[in-house]
Amino acid sequence: SFGMRFFEFDRTRFLPSRVKDPALRRIRAAAEASFAHNTLDLPMDCPSRERAGWLCDAFFTSRTEYFLTGESRVEDAFLENYRLYRSTGELPEGALPMCYPSDVRYSADLRGGYEWIPQWNLWYVLEVCEYLTKRRPDLDKELFRKSIFGVLNCLARYENGDGLLQDLPGWCFVEWSIANEWVQDVNYPTNFLYAAACEAAGELYEDTDLMKKAACVRKKTAGLSFDGEVFVDNAVLGADGVLHNTRNVSEAGQYYAMLFGNLKLTDARYQKLVQHLEDGFAEFAENAGRPFVPVNAFLGFYLRLWLLMRLGKRELLKKNIKDFFGGMAAATGTLWEYKQQEGSHDHGFTSFAALAIAVAEGEAVDI
Repeated sequence: SFGMRFFEFDRTRFLPSRVKDPALRRIRAAAEASFAHNTLDLPMDCPSRERAGWLCDAFFTSRTEYFLTGESRVEDAFLENYRLYRSTGELPEGALPMCYPSDVRYSADLRGGYEWIPQWNLWYVLEVCEYLTKRRPDLDKELFRKSIFGVLNCLARYENGDGLLQDLPGWCFVEWSIANEWVQDVNYPTNFLYAAACEAAGELYEDTDLMKKAACVRKKTAGLSFDGEVFVDNAVLGADGVLHNTRNVSEAGQYYAMLFGNLKLTDARYQKLVQHLEDGFAEFAENAGRPFVPVNAFLGFYLRLWLLMRLGKRELLKKNIKDFFGGMAAATGTLWEYKQQEGSHDHGFTSFAALAIAVAEGEAVDI
């Protein structure tokens, strides 16, 4: 005889779903399947080529675990690995691997000679601060102090005279699009993320200096990057030794600014930006007259979902979910790594769609 054994998350631990819309129910089922296939002992990327626990991806998958189960058992193990990580000199002091324990040790063709993602280190800070505040407030926050401040002190070494991160080493990752080519010399989406990480750590550890730093970085980044309509992605160092803004604009960059920039979107100066948010930047893309790139799935579209959830734009959120995920759910019963039909068709972070669906359906979700 023969049999089959499934290695997946125990779906009996899922809390009941209250989704009523049939199309959203199908997508919710695909999100649950993607979560179950990728969340065993660690929040993995996919069941095929990448059975590894990556930072940033895990931020979204771990939120999903708590939403679906009311627990964070897999996240507990994932973050414990990082808390116990000790560098043997392959990374800058205080830096964390982009995935661990199956980290990529070395690549000579990357800036600095080592393969790590500075932005993923910032997502680690955001995840841990949220984890200790919302999911595991029973844990001693001092367990994570060394790793959090190790990351922030590491990146502080790359601050320029304005206090912004400049010329970061490693694999600088903003999103799977041309936006990843606009990361030097000063990347504004990264600096919005930096401000958010500093603020989260400052609040968790009651560090007023870090809170002040976060406010300064956020204010400076917003002031330098906003052109009156949208936020540009980067500034480059000219022959005159001065940083000059490029005209590069990514859709993802707008979501970094709106999520982490503490913007008062009701102000008149942001009227065009909010209108672009409403139409998915379609009008801007048609009339930009300069380099512009729309979002890919990871992570720009998920930042858009998160932003729409936060702003309470339920109908727009519902439409975006159906348009983006409907074909995936129908084709494979899972959700995909890219919006194109390539790469993995079963990726862990995509399960975050389950939270977005709940908000679109009017459920109270802490985001």
